[in-house]
Amino acid sequence: MIKKAEWIGLGVLSLLILFFTLNWAVKTAVHAQKDVVVPDLTGQSLYEALDVLSRLNLGLKQEGAEFNDQVPVGTVLRQLPPAGMSVRESKVIRVTLSQGGESIFVPDLEGQSLRSAEIALRMNSLSLGEVRSRPSLKYEKDTVVAQEPVSKTIVRKSALVHVVVSDGPPEDDVLLMPDFAGKTLESAQAWAKNLNIKIETTVEESPQDDNIVLSQSIPFDSMMQTGSTVRLTISKMNADAVPEAAGAFPKFRFDVPQGDEGKKFRFVLVDGSKSKEIWKGQPEPGSKLDLLLPERPSPSARVRVFVNDILTEERPAQ
Repeated sequence: MIKKAEWIGLGVLSLLILFFTLNWAVKTAVHAQKDVVVPDLTGQSLYEALDVLSRLNLGLKQEGAEFNDQVPVGTVLRQLPPAGMSVRESKVIRVTLSQGGESIFVPDLEGQSLRSAEIALRMNSLSLGEVRSRPSLKYEKDTVVAQEPVSKTIVRKSALVHVVVSDGPPEDDVLLMPDFAGKTLESAQAWAKNLNIKIETTVEESPQDDNIVLSQSIPFDSMMQTGSTVRLTISKMNADAVPEAAGAFPKFRFDVPQGDEGKKFRFVLVDGSKSKEIWKGQPEPGSKLDLLLPERPSPSARVRVFVNDILTEERPAQ
């Protein structure tokens, strides 16, 4: 029993010695560190701040970032502890960096009234710039025909967006290029024949039916002269979209509402995690679209309908 008590006593004594030794070592290490004054890092780049702190044996950690169009990207906005405070060496200084001016995508204004376009810009923290006008076959008076910068361009917050609005139909002696995107080659040829305009075509594989105009070399509403040449890219149904047997792949039918002239439609097939564009264009109001699906969809597949890049509805694919 005496020996056992002696061993217990020795163990307790050893633990006490170890505790006091570690405590002394920690205190010695802490007191061995120098006191340094925190430098002012505001206005410095991240690399400059790192260089300054490393020479003082201080650490750095980015705590956050904020938009600030007055300060370049990557510049220190704030720090903690603040400049002038006395701290021990190895202290970590936390900083907040500038992300520069806030970036915004320019919305698509084409086809909107001038009033609606101005509201859309304001909602996106942008401003309406210069407003010019020109005649248009496609859009009625005071409707946006073009914009600069174009949609989806990245700009700074509060940037100006300049627009061109329709001045209504042209005078009788002014020839403008129609918009044939989404229409048949036959309709373009009929128009060209009456005006002695030459049509050249390039074929491109597409899930659409054959001979649908995909793009044109001359932008719509551009001024033209008789005898000009227009190059059209037309669709040829690709092999992947052709069913192995009649009715193997279903079609998606869509009735274009009346009064939707000039609006851009886009149809996207969503099937599980996959999505694929079926068709896009500017169909005639009141027309019926029979869009061939590029593959056999699952029972849960949906077709999303976008009008002027805004999702307006979603329907079962079959």
